[in-house]
Amino acid sequence: MQVALATLAQYGFEVQRVKYYEVIGLALSGGYEVIGLALSGGYVGHQLIPNLVLFNQLIAALNAALSWSVNSLDLGRWLCWRYMICATRR
Repeated sequence: MQVALATLAQYGFEVQRVKYYEVIGLALSGGYEVIGLALSGGYVGHQLIPNLVLFNQLIAALNAALSWSVNSLDLGRWLCWRYMICATRR
């Protein structure tokens, strides 16, 4: 992430905030990476959770709640494995 922040600064962007998310990783559901991996791909392997709609929704809700809790304790940098940088051009 430090490289991304430095590159943004180099090209005239000012970072407004960094948002961390995804506490739970590698749980795949019905072909959609609900938790842990981007829809763009990257994981090739067996489905790790059953393809049940209610179960998928529960895991997604649990991940959202855990991500929110971790971030409210200011621990996202260490416990979440994805981030989004919000920046504006100076």
